[in-house]
Amino acid sequence: MANSVTSTPELKIALFGGQGSGKTTFLASFFGNQQRHEFEEKHGYHLEAVDASQGNQLLSRYYRLEKGSFPHGTQDFSEYVFRLKVGQMPAAGMRVVIYDYPGRWWDTEPQDEGEAAGRKEAFRKLLESHFGILVVDGSCFLEDGHSYVRTAFDQFKNEARKIRDSLSEEGHPVVDFPRQWVVALSKADLLPGDVSATSIGRQIVEEATDQLQGFAKILASHEFGKQYMLLSSVRGDGAKVVDPHSYIGLQLVAPLALVSTLQELASRAGRGTAHGVLQRIIQGMGALVDIIDKLDDFLPPKYQFLTELLKALDLKAATDKGVEYFRHKQEAAARGGRLLDAVAASMMAEMVSDEAQRAYFRNQG
Repeated sequence: MANSVTSTPELKIALFGGQGSGKTTFLASFFGNQQRHEFEEKHGYHLEAVDASQGNQLLSRYYRLEKGSFPHGTQDFSEYVFRLKVGQMPAAGMRVVIYDYPGRWWDTEPQDEGEAAGRKEAFRKLLESHFGILVVDGSCFLEDGHSYVRTAFDQFKNEARKIRDSLSEEGHPVVDFPRQWVVALSKADLLPGDVSATSIGRQIVEEATDQLQGFAKILASHEFGKQYMLLSSVRGDGAKVVDPHSYIGLQLVAPLALVSTLQELASRAGRGTAHGVLQRIIQGMGALVDIIDKLDDFLPPKYQFLTELLKALDLKAATDKGVEYFRHKQEAAARGGRLLDAVAASMMAEMVSDEAQRAYFRNQG
């Protein structure tokens, strides 16, 4: 029987990073590579731009990457809306919205009242986000080590405080900020081959404890600093693009955001939060299946769409399964027209993949 869905679930992601950290290249590669047949064949899903002009804009930057050049950085707040489609299923199983927060705002004050109003509107958008990504420049990390990371965290902490204070003046509580975050080390292709998200995450936790504690207070979230990923949009040599189709972590962004947000749902439902590897997260959420139909009665509106996807994950049966198991589930669901089942299986396949073992780490602190 096909899943009954009244509206398409929408997952909203807030993207932060300083100027030059690689956000523009990430967005171009994130979208452009997903238009390639090879990506869909390997990963089982792809994104389509809801706004064709936005899609063309991202593709023009991606084609620049294919010619060997990095795109010019962007200066304005942007909202990108994508349809996530699985296999050959014609309908979108989920919409992915990315709010791209300009790095220049970290360093400059509004030039006029119009820009000040635009920034406040962008701040309000952040309250709708389920998941946050903080992009940390991997090339700067290689050059300056943890002194750079501490500086970047302090800059972001100051920006988060500014956003919080601005929203508080308008009566918006800080508790509406996204609580689930991942620290993404960009330009990971420049890192030594033995470096993993696990080693990076453990080093950052050790070296930037004070900054992480500051975030917990400002963002009203004790989850910041628990998730890390390696992110490489292309393979380059620092000055030019060597291979625009070689990437690390791009295929994990949507699955990671979804699974992390489901974990937040578990926490809000009062059943505790699991830590550690994916299997423990799944086990921590498994008890929710029995009460799933009651969740919408008390969840904030921006989380209510998750209940259908949580059903589709079939958590009780999936604690020790690998990629092939979820690929078979995805294919069977697609043949049966079960859209949400296909989406859930596709996302889970990415999270248990070998690529995820190097590119993603969640600590247990």
